[in-house]
Amino acid sequence: MPSLVGSEMCIRDRRSPSPGRAPCALAARSASSPKTLVILSSRMAEDVGRGAREDVALEFFSGIGGFHYALRAARPRARVARAFDVDDVATRVYAANFGAAAAVSALDVCHLDAGALNRLGAGLWMLSPPCQPYTRQGNGLGADDARAGGLAHLTRLLAADELEPPDRLLMENVVGFESSQSRDALVGALRARGFAIRELWLSPVHVGVPNQRTRYFLLARRARVAPCRAPSAGIDEAGGASAPVEAEARAPPAWPSHPLLDAHELAPWDAGAGRPLPDLPRGLSLIHI
Repeated sequence: MPSLVGSEMCIRDRRSPSPGRAPCALAARSASSPKTLVILSSRMAEDVGRGAREDVALEFFSGIGGFHYALRAARPRARVARAFDVDDVATRVYAANFGAAAAVSALDVCHLDAGALNRLGAGLWMLSPPCQPYTRQGNGLGADDARAGGLAHLTRLLAADELEPPDRLLMENVVGFESSQSRDALVGALRARGFAIRELWLSPVHVGVPNQRTRYFLLARRARVAPCRAPSAGIDEAGGASAPVEAEARAPPAWPSHPLLDAHELAPWDAGAGRPLPDLPRGLSLIHI
């Protein structure tokens, strides 16, 4: 597999490659260092159990495959069952980078439904949705920006009972996403489905790469509940029908301690710690104590 070259964006706004560069030489669209993604993917990989589902991933808003590259380094036996990106240049570069393993589609994720995702049987979702709605230099529309529609659709699917949710989810975006309505909707949907969540600001410099480019990361994992029979009425001591026995809900799994994650975790928004001020210097991490 050819290596992804560099760590800077060469596809600007997902459309314009640098002049004179061959598609296979374009750098990873993710503005984060591949090494950062490898470490985060490795953290997710260490956390999954054995089994076919845990080795299958979906890559949404895939660009040229930064998450795919990181997943291969972190968990060589894993495979990306399908990658989705509407940008034709990005999908062609993705295919050049991964060859026969590049199951990449130009289908808009807004056209996906729960049934299609269930049939792919993936235990890991990797997302790098468009960042323009949340950038400080952008129009500030956030969830109302048309480019946020794909993530909003996936969020609605995650909340739907018809979807068999993944066991793990890893998402990357710009600093500023953590204070958006899109973030609130996504986290709400994940928590309602039993996910435990960690949110981080990380930069390549945190993993030894001399590039200061802080990004927001969300890691989520879900407790898998063993299938159980439908609740049925029993017989009480008086000979009458008793109330149905409800299945006990399983609490989200606690995240183990990890030096990189512990040092750069965002303060818990829902615990009254507040949100980062809008004028924080670029690259500044909010340390969770």
